[in-house]
Amino acid sequence: AAAGAFRREVLRLYAERLQQYLDEEPAWPEEWKAAADSSDFTIHLTADELRSLWDDLFAVLEKWVAHGETEPERSGAEMVQIVLHAFPRKTGA
Repeated sequence: AAAGAFRREVLRLYAERLQQYLDEEPAWPEEWKAAADSSDFTIHLTADELRSLWDDLFAVLEKWVAHGETEPERSGAEMVQIVLHAFPRKTGA
């Protein structure tokens, strides 16, 4: 139960940060507004396929995390938050 409450609080914070960005978006330069994105996908996978998808996504993200850590203060760099969720849903739900 405690883990579920913690996860819900973290999710609330993620949503709050996205809402804050949406409120501030008009003030961001056009290049940042064009680069920022939100998207979602609903696909049919097995549990093993979902695990493989996570492995693929994390491999890509690890490359970019390492890139951002090498020179975080470089010109034009901003902190970027990426939030990923993947979970099963009953068909039609």
